[in-house]
Amino acid sequence: ALFRDRVAGYPRQTKYKDLAGMLADVAVPLTLRQEAAEKAKTVADKRVVPFIVDVLYSPDEDTRGMAIDVVKSLTGKNFSYRADAPDDKRTKAIQKLLAHVQKNARDFR
Repeated sequence: ALFRDRVAGYPRQTKYKDLAGMLADVAVPLTLRQEAAEKAKTVADKRVVPFIVDVLYSPDEDTRGMAIDVVKSLTGKNFSYRADAPDDKRTKAIQKLLAHVQKNARDFR
């Protein structure tokens, strides 16, 4: 119940960094983390994207997949990121995402 309360509290009580951390927490069942991802997409506040970037480095493919789904929903792009791609290709895609965030910084603040 606490996890769902935190999801429900986004973005007023639960902050962007905390929501991203909830997505990354593999100790939490995947279905609950998917609820957090859906909430991020529904709220549609791009300010969470810089915090989601760290989640794209997760060793867990399902977690990475959820994270890029949120990014794509909020930015309209996936930056050629594939959750099942090798590390080097994922890193290149993340660099593209970071460049986009920097170039459009006002959209992510």
